Amino acid sequence: MSAQERTLHAIRHAVIGQIWLLATRIPYFSPRNDINREALLRLVLQLEIPAVLKRLSEIFPQSAGVVTDLDFHEPSGPRDDHGFTREHEEIFAPMARLFGVLREISVAIMHANGSFG
Repeated sequence: MSAQERTLHAIRHAVIGQIWLLATRIPYFSPRNDINREALLRLVLQLEIPAVLKRLSEIFPQSAGVVTDLDFHEPSGPRDDHGFTREHEEIFAPMARLFGVLREISVAIMHANGSFG
């Protein structure tokens, strides 16, 4: 294996490690729609990141829905309509970017080995 290939493999392993570390920061949540946190982490370990990110965006919406149309006949309290913005910015978006880098490195490794198709 050439030095370039070894370097690409080392970087690829580091990127995978970073994805897994980010996954440990996923907040705990109650089981929903046949998935719980442990099953989600298993998908991360299998590098099924697009499926994980889709589920995470459903479980942790970036902006919470506001119920301004409903009249409960009492004064409303302070509203926090920020949703899970911090989780998206600090966990989910970096995970998506790292997975994109991982794919690019994998393609570079395939090209270095002459593996196409």
